[in-house]
Amino acid sequence: MNFLFWNTHKNTGINKYVADIVNEKKVDTIILCEYKAIPEELISLLPKKYLMAEDVGCGDIRVFSNHNDIVQGVQESHYSIHIIDHSFILCAMHLPSRRHHFGSNNRKIIAQRAVSELEIIEKELGCVNSIVVGDLNDNPYDETCLAAESLHGLSSIREAERKSRIIDGVKFNMFYNPMWSLLGDNKFPPGTYYYSSNDAMCSFWYMFDQVLIRPQLKELLSFDDIEIMCGTESYSLLDNKGHPDITISDHLPLFFRIGI
Repeated sequence: MNFLFWNTHKNTGINKYVADIVNEKKVDTIILCEYKAIPEELISLLPKKYLMAEDVGCGDIRVFSNHNDIVQGVQESHYSIHIIDHSFILCAMHLPSRRHHFGSNNRKIIAQRAVSELEIIEKELGCVNSIVVGDLNDNPYDETCLAAESLHGLSSIREAERKSRIIDGVKFNMFYNPMWSLLGDNKFPPGTYYYSSNDAMCSFWYMFDQVLIRPQLKELLSFDDIEIMCGTESYSLLDNKGHPDITISDHLPLFFRIGI
């Protein structure tokens, strides 16, 4: 299964770029946030029959898929849960912006609720094939992503294979977060979002757009299956400085593949 996630920055002309990625990467499920273009136009540009999943309760996220069996789960204003083929639980998230003075506690609280809902569905389905993807507005090392009471996304698959840990008598299940390994200059680009400021704490590049998986799915996802996309054969998504072209979107899209 091939997935595309993109914060489309309210660009009403984004459909041609999304469709180009879908065609080139053979994407099965498209997850878009801040999507303000016309869904019917996007569907008309796609190579197969795609349906827009129901999104009652979460107006900020749109999910399109060529899977016939995609069932709506819990929906809130910042996350949307769907069950694909009775086998995979997809939680798409768009957490509050840190640039607009929302503290990390806001994002942690929302992530906690989402994880609680995921665990209820995991028990109901009898499987832990959960995938979290979205614009988390935090880096892998920030509390929202790393803290045990939040997403609990670890950088080491060896540690995440423990599946859970007990803290003060409470069990916290783990996610594996492969986005840690894409930070920095080992592979371009060094993140999914660029922001320059005069703040003393400024890393310029940020890894806000992430995918996390339960460690039980580790055999189905490798580093070669994750790509921060800088463009397609037809379009560049970068400006002349090598940063995201904000006339298209201030975020770069994230492509990943979950093997079956």
